[in-house]
Amino acid sequence: MSCLISINKKLMKNGSNIDKVNRILSILLSEDIETFGYKPKCLLISGASGSGKTRLANILKQVSFRVMSTIDSKELSEVGYSGKDPYSIFEKLLYVSGGDCKVATKGIIHLDEFDKLSASFSVEKDVNGIGIQQSLLKPLDGVEIGITNPNPSRINPNPILNLNTNNMIFVFTGSFNGKKMSCPKNLIDSGFIPELANRVDFFIHLKEPNENELFKMANDDELYEKAVRFAESKGMNISFDDSFKSLLAREAFKLGGHYRSVSYLFNNIVYDKIVEMIIIGNSSHEFSKHDLVFSDD
Repeated sequence: MSCLISINKKLMKNGSNIDKVNRILSILLSEDIETFGYKPKCLLISGASGSGKTRLANILKQVSFRVMSTIDSKELSEVGYSGKDPYSIFEKLLYVSGGDCKVATKGIIHLDEFDKLSASFSVEKDVNGIGIQQSLLKPLDGVEIGITNPNPSRINPNPILNLNTNNMIFVFTGSFNGKKMSCPKNLIDSGFIPELANRVDFFIHLKEPNENELFKMANDDELYEKAVRFAESKGMNISFDDSFKSLLAREAFKLGGHYRSVSYLFNNIVYDKIVEMIIIGNSSHEFSKHDLVFSDD
């Protein structure tokens, strides 16, 4: 019980504020729930563009302290990842793990634009889409995959490294043209084979955030800490008052009402101002609501 409470607190601290989502992610990350057996866990996140799918995948990575490899499924649906067998997605996971198999075997495989693998998405890609879907079945059951050793050495001279998928987490994200994916049947109706749909353990559908949820993101410490560190590296001291944070959320809601709106406004306003201050020779600046007043210039 204490483990689940601890995970839930970490999720909230890292910006995941939807109770039902946090309960699902807590179960996903708990290592003492034996329901799943000795196999990978699989999560599918659906939602419109900007609803926070990739953001949630990154929160999962931060909370679990696992490495994550993100692959655009559109590349897989066309010619295979980098023109190779789809299994080469695991080569990328090994790469981001620094070549450490132990780290990679507990990594996260994130397939973005997963809905583009639908057999019904394009007649021209039907066969290829189904082929990619089928290639995911064994990894989702738990299997050892032979990966080319990127850095053979005297300590590990083997040309092939065996990567076991049993402890991995698979995260599939996609918009599905606005359709809610909440069970295997929804996935099957969207052009996915039953064998794959029934291997998904959890389904999460994200709605576009409301202004209150955008406000929570606009108050995310990490957003400001990165800017402060950047300014300090340039010999500047910056700070933010509360009026800036509250207006940032309101303006983001007007702009499009999704999470990307917050980061778009923040990056364009804050970093532009930092560069401006550096050029004119100012060494400090406090951001307020006045920095969020736009002109037509």
